[in-house]
Amino acid sequence: MGYASVKWEKFPRFVRYANDRETFKEKTPSTLTLRKAMEFARSHIPDSMGHSGDPAEVWEQLGAHQPEFCGYLHAIAQGYDLRHVMHEITTHCKRVQTTSLWSDTPQPRSVQQYPEPRYYEMALTPHDLLTSLYWELREFLRAGGATRLMECAACQQYFVQVIARLTRFCSQPCRLKANPTRKANNTEYQRRHRQATRERLIKDDLRLIEAAKKQLTVALGTMPPRSTILEKLGMSTRRWNTLWRWEVQKYGHPQVTNLS
Repeated sequence: MGYASVKWEKFPRFVRYANDRETFKEKTPSTLTLRKAMEFARSHIPDSMGHSGDPAEVWEQLGAHQPEFCGYLHAIAQGYDLRHVMHEITTHCKRVQTTSLWSDTPQPRSVQQYPEPRYYEMALTPHDLLTSLYWELREFLRAGGATRLMECAACQQYFVQVIARLTRFCSQPCRLKANPTRKANNTEYQRRHRQATRERLIKDDLRLIEAAKKQLTVALGTMPPRSTILEKLGMSTRRWNTLWRWEVQKYGHPQVTNLS
């Protein structure tokens, strides 16, 4: 257990426990809720694997302690006095035994490279769900995570800031939810952007038509028919009609597309 790398996980196991407000909120747990509590314990807290405790006791223990644990995470996220948090971590982690081990796996030696070190440690905890949670929180703080633990400004769930830039929201939906006008403003921007792009392309095509009209008029000695202009430019009749309607709407009458 622990954080041996500076690559942060956004929702580590102890954070997922604090954020799980569905499993433990019922006053009288149903069979499904008890099953979810046991699955939560086995999947989120490795030391509970094979735990033979009663599901109701597991649900009651995790549910009863969740508000207190959330209070500790809130204190860390807000930068409050953490002495009571440290006391609770110390109390729980006293039960953890760290064992030094040496791998017996044979490793071939090389003249160019020595074998990798085979020393490692294992943290052995009793079958106590809370001890596992506090041990992981302790390792998180040891790695310098106190300044990275955040409380989402929209949904109040906890998360770890995985990038250097300050983040106030745990997800994109929460960021949009906190600013309800953002989506509307973005929609209006996209509409204006599409309109400006369409108008730019129309004006580009009108300039091409105007240049082709001048060249063909000089070559033919008269105003060329529309089909000749379209053939020279590789333009469709439908596109010509779109340009004609745009000029009528904008100027009240066709200008470049007027061949009279």
